[in-house]
Amino acid sequence: MILQNNQKQRLREGLGDAFSLSDLEILVSDFLGQDMEDIVVDGPKKTRIHKLLGWTEHRGNTIQLLDGALKRRPKNGSLLLLAEELGMSSASTVDGPMFIDIAEVSKGAGNWAKPDTVPPSLIAAKDKDESPKRQLQRVVQELGSWINPKLFGENLSLMEGRVCRVVVGSTGGTGFLVAPDLVMTNYHVIAPILKNKFSVQDSYCLFDYHELADGTELPGERVRFATEWLQAKSPASASDNIVNGPDPKDNECDFAILKLVESIGSRPIGPPTADANAEDRGWVTIGDPPPPGQAGAEVLLLQHPRKKHMRLTFGRVLGFNEKGNRLRHDANTLVGSSGSPCFNADLELIALHHAGDPDFDPEHRPEYNQAVPLAPILTELKGNDGLEQFWVSGAGG
Repeated sequence: MILQNNQKQRLREGLGDAFSLSDLEILVSDFLGQDMEDIVVDGPKKTRIHKLLGWTEHRGNTIQLLDGALKRRPKNGSLLLLAEELGMSSASTVDGPMFIDIAEVSKGAGNWAKPDTVPPSLIAAKDKDESPKRQLQRVVQELGSWINPKLFGENLSLMEGRVCRVVVGSTGGTGFLVAPDLVMTNYHVIAPILKNKFSVQDSYCLFDYHELADGTELPGERVRFATEWLQAKSPASASDNIVNGPDPKDNECDFAILKLVESIGSRPIGPPTADANAEDRGWVTIGDPPPPGQAGAEVLLLQHPRKKHMRLTFGRVLGFNEKGNRLRHDANTLVGSSGSPCFNADLELIALHHAGDPDFDPEHRPEYNQAVPLAPILTELKGNDGLEQFWVSGAGG
């Protein structure tokens, strides 16, 4: 939700009146899971609040901040009036129309037409006497897909079980299985461990963390990291934080491959079962060469925004940088979405989501989110001596 300028001003004033700087730091930590010092540098309280709201607006969690402020200051009249004006309710604010509850769509991608074609069955069904003047429907999006909903639902359901929350102390992101016991996520997600801010013992992957259509919450299954947990890595790039910055270096792919203590991908989802026909959880295939992403084509992200239950968002590929090692898209993401798999309409992995528009000016409306295409990641993986191959040659585009 984008606040109007007068609403931003009222929120700035309300937070400034209701919270001291130290209390505001606690508020940000409690409800946004962030250290205030990681968001804004030192300065007067009014300036810091102004920059904080620019940061929350960029990530879409300004309402979450207001919700937390009301929980801490429930009798503050200015904050209450603003919340009422914005139509806030006790249901909180994570699940907007662009964050889709998986339970409502995964009854699951499959074999349908290529994005730039019309299925032969549809062509065959065309009226022989139909002329261009009589057509009331047109193909508007040349790269739009013709999706078989049953196949899509079935395969989406499989992908759900392969995506997880990556919990690193009080922070984390999203990840996904790429082998029975290997998870891919962003390097910056696990960087706090390498910087000794959190230990490996404070960290794990949480699978099957879902909310059912009736509101029932599934707690999920925790899987700890193995002793030799970091199998491969490539750092993030400082360029990703610069507005219109230079292209990242070839070896700055912002990924990490984590080894788990067990091969969770090689057994069925849930508790041990005697059902010999139960399907294993499986993992996301990394094809070599990977499927090519195309500007204008659909992109889908499975993610755990704000440490919440799994959500699905849709968007389109906006384009690539000159080097081809960054992909921009417009699917919605939030804090916690880092490390999400980016799929095409066939639910083939094409990229690793990792960042967003770095322009935090409060007056700037975010223009894109960003991912690292699979091709440069594969190049880095192949150059990692001692790493057993888990990507599948000939399985991609």
